[in-house]
Amino acid sequence: MNAKDIEEAKLALGKLRAMFNSLEAYTDVVRKQATPKAVEMYVALKTLADDYDEVGKALTETVTELKQKTIPEKFETEGVSSFTTTSGYRVTVSVTPRASMKGDKLLCFQWLRDNNLGDIVTETVNASTLSSVAKSMLEEGKELDPDLFLTYLQPNTSVTKIKKAA
Repeated sequence: MNAKDIEEAKLALGKLRAMFNSLEAYTDVVRKQATPKAVEMYVALKTLADDYDEVGKALTETVTELKQKTIPEKFETEGVSSFTTTSGYRVTVSVTPRASMKGDKLLCFQWLRDNNLGDIVTETVNASTLSSVAKSMLEEGKELDPDLFLTYLQPNTSVTKIKKAA
């Protein structure tokens, strides 16, 4: 990708932004259609969203690579600590410490407690796991305590591309 490609991408992004601004009315338009047309409009928009997600993921991966590796390496190699672009952006590189647990969580928790860091240890419940438990309980005719948990049924529409008959 060269500078001309980036400029073309910026123009395309401008067009996408204009389209996104008109999407607010899209739901109202779909709502007024007969079901077959509404479904076709939904699938078209979902396909566009899927394509957008794919492009967005590729952009994010590229930006992350540049942000975390390429630019820091260039700054270090050339002894640069800060750079101001001709378009008015100042770019700096810094280092942020990150940490995660590896191995047995309970041993990690104990180490933190033993080293006067127990106040950062918290119990958590994964939201997907809790939803799965709620589903299982509903299938058994039970439910989570409504005074303690918010449960609801989330409607969902799926789209599956089918192969055309040969």
